Amino acid sequence: MTDKLEALSQPVFEIEVSGNTWLNCSAENLTPTERADFSDWPDGINKLYSQEYVTALLAALEEKDQQLARYSMSAGQADQRLCESRAVRIALGFGEDAIDVAPTDLVEAIQVIRRRAEEAEQRLQQPIKLPKSGIGMACKFVGDQIVVSLAAVLVETAMAGFKAEVEGELCTKHTSPGQ
Repeated sequence: MTDKLEALSQPVFEIEVSGNTWLNCSAENLTPTERADFSDWPDGINKLYSQEYVTALLAALEEKDQQLARYSMSAGQADQRLCESRAVRIALGFGEDAIDVAPTDLVEAIQVIRRRAEEAEQRLQQPIKLPKSGIGMACKFVGDQIVVSLAAVLVETAMAGFKAEVEGELCTKHTSPGQ
């Protein structure tokens, strides 16, 4: 409570009522008129405050309501946020309904993914070194039984976004065995 509200928080005066009767008033110079009706007042001591105090309290209440309005949402918005947060937790490898996942955990997981993506991008910039086989433009890449054209491998790696280089010199002329 502010100092101003604290100063205004004291009642201006008190009126003691019983039934429809004014019994006592803390302000000596006040007396009820004959037409005064206290039937809707609670029995006992009733504290009366200044209009300035009531206005200040209403203004403070309105300010708090505005502050709280930032945090309120409809049921649909709450469901949307729940679905979004569940999807993010699943995508980042946390449990679907994990309640112990703090925002810092999510940020950390995203940073790890970014770092891994950057490392992968850097590796993509390094050419793949393909050995030149002793049989010229054909190399064994899949296994001992399968022979794949080196040119085909170069085309496929380029189409996949990788750089590739062949180590050594390529044969430019074909020689038959026995020549």
